[in-house]
Amino acid sequence: MAKLNKSQQQQTESAEGGAFDPLPDGIYHLQLVDVDSTRQGPKGPYWSWEFDVVADEKYNGRKQWNNTSLSEAAAFKMQETYQAFGVPLDTDTDDMIGMVVKGQISQRVIQQGDRKGEIGNQIDKLRPADPEVAEGVAKAAAAKKEAEEIF
Repeated sequence: MAKLNKSQQQQTESAEGGAFDPLPDGIYHLQLVDVDSTRQGPKGPYWSWEFDVVADEKYNGRKQWNNTSLSEAAAFKMQETYQAFGVPLDTDTDDMIGMVVKGQISQRVIQQGDRKGEIGNQIDKLRPADPEVAEGVAKAAAAKKEAEEIF
């Protein structure tokens, strides 16, 4: 059986909010973590882009997702995404992992699933990141990788 130790109990008691508390509306820098290109929705296949909020003291590490349909009607959204990253459309998404963009995030009522009726976030628009933020995130990632290689 598992049991929380005293430190874990105190940490749990003083925890604020939950993993699903929505971010306030605003613009956030987002670092690409993963792209799942195997999703299937009611209107056809789509890609699910997973991001971490970066360069934000309060919300660093918070997850956000953006879906891009592969339908012809939604081609503009895929184009917007690639333009925000500043890469050509033939770029492999694996090569984009770790890159940073800005996302306009808003709150919305979740329409389906286990959290139907709750308030959640959506990414309304992606734009290129501020260069100094992208550079700072890249330097921090390189320093972390170097430190990991030493040990």
